[in-house]
Parts: sequence; C-alpha cells; structure tokens
Amino acid sequence: IGQWQQDIGALEDGALEAQRLRAQRYNQELLTGGEPEGYEECLNLGNGMMGYIRIPKIGVELPVYHAPTCRNVLTNTGEKSWSFVKKAGTFILLSCVIVWFLCSYDWGLGFIGSNETDGSMLADIGGAITNLFALQGFGNHWELTVSSITGLLAKENLLGTLAILVDPSGMATDEEGLLTAAGLAAFCTSGEAMAFLIFNLLCAPCFAAIGAMRRELGTWKATGFAVLYQCILAWCASLVFYQR
Repeated sequence: IGQWQQDIGALEDGALEAQRLRAQRYNQELLTGGEPEGYEECLNLGNGMMGYIRIPKIGVELPVYHAPTCRNVLTNTGEKSWSFVKKAGTFILLSCVIVWFLCSYDWGLGFIGSNETDGSMLADIGGAITNLFALQGFGNHWELTVSSITGLLAKENLLGTLAILVDPSGMATDEEGLLTAAGLAAFCTSGEAMAFLIFNLLCAPCFAAIGAMRRELGTWKATGFAVLYQCILAWCASLVFYQR
C-alpha cells in the first residue's frame, strides 16, 4: 500500500488524470460485457493472482479477494459434495470391504466367524505393529492400532474400521453404523481412548490432504518432513497425556 501511494504521488497531474480516464474506460467495457484488450495480462501477475497487497514490514503478500457470486458458490458446493459422494462410495467403501475381509479370514482363507476377529489376518498384521503405540496405552488393542493406520487412507475410514473391528456384532453402533462412545468405553479404558483420539486428531491427514500439501509446499521432501513432524507431534502428545 505504501509503495502504491508513493507511485501515485510521483505522477504528474496530467498523467494521473490520463490513468484515471483509462481506468474508467476499462471498467465501462467490463460492465458492458466486453473484454478489454490486455485483460488477461492485466489481471494475471504471473502467479495466478489478479493482484495483491504487499505488507513489507512483515513480508506478506495478500491476494485481492472478491465476494463470490451465488452461482459460483452453488457450483463449487455441488462439485465438492459430489466429489465426497464418489469418494465415500468407492474408496472408503472399498477400504471397509478389505478390512472386513482381512478380519474375517485367516491366512488359509478360512472363515473364522462373523463375530470373531482373533486369529484373522488383520489381527496378525495389527499385532505386529502394536508396539509402536504401547506407551500410549491403545497399543494394547490391535484394533485401535489398525484403525489409526487406515485413518491415513481417509479420516472417515477410521470410523468404519472401528465399527467393524471393535463391535463386529453391531450391538454398540448407532443407526448410522458408527461406534458409539459407550461402545468404545466398554472396549478400552478412558485413558487409552483419549490417547487414541489425540493421536488421530494431530497426526498426518489423509492421502488426499497430503497431496494438497505437496502442491502447496512444492517438493516431496518438504511434504515428507511436514507429515513426519505431524506424526511425531501426535505420538508425543498422546504419550504425554497417557503417561501423565
């Protein structure tokens, strides 16, 4: 803003008036539905922004925001909603089916029972990585460890995995098929449950969000560091809570 004021102050009266008239003609052409010559070049500063406000004292460049139209809001909302429906109907559903298969069959592909998970392939896999969370308490339950890992695929997937593993009979789930607080409390202690929730709230987001982080940070090295930092922070926070 300060630089803009300096530039305006340095202009002669005639040059300032010419710029004002040019701006008026430009705006009038926009209002009439036309596209003035050099429109794209004028708006695009080379980084995709129409313009920005520079605050040198804190080294920040803020884009110029405009109020969205109702049509754009409805269009973007519809696209995001449909994207989630496709994600929930394909990726998350497929993940839940795979989790169900792994917790219902042993390594010999023998069915172990609809309400049993001990001895399943997933129980063996979860048991092999429970030591990672032994100090947090919920490492005592391979079901919670596996749920934390599948949460990296999609955070919504964590809830479905919990319902399948913790309550295979469906007696402690609500009408939406999600595990209730009472069901989780009956499965583990309150300290283990809180450590589990703290870890999953602070750890790395789902793969889709990690992809967005990669686009923002620019390199996989920076993205990997950010993901590792989040996971270590979540591990330490849940550890401090459980061991306090």
